Amino acid sequence: MGEKEKMSQVMIVMSKMSKNKNILADMKKVQKMFWDDADVMATEELQIITTKQWSDKYKDDLQKLADEKGYQIEVIEAPKQ
Repeated sequence: MGEKEKMSQVMIVMSKMSKNKNILADMKKVQKMFWDDADVMATEELQIITTKQWSDKYKDDLQKLADEKGYQIEVIEAPKQ
C-alpha cells in the first residue's frame, strides 16, 4: 500500500441499531482510542473522520465496540483526487 493511499481520508459511520444506549459514552471511548488522529462527532450516529492508516489500525477495536453496543459500521473513503 502506497504512502499516499494511507493518508487518504475516510469517514467511519457507526449507526445505532437501538436507541436506548448512551452514545456520548461511546463517543468518549472512540476519542480516547484515536486521540488527536481523528475528528469524532455524535448525533444519532458516531462519525469518525480520520486517515485510512488510523482506520485500519483501529478497525478491530471499533468492530468490538460495535458488536458490544449494537452498532452497524460503514467506512466511506474519500474520492481519489
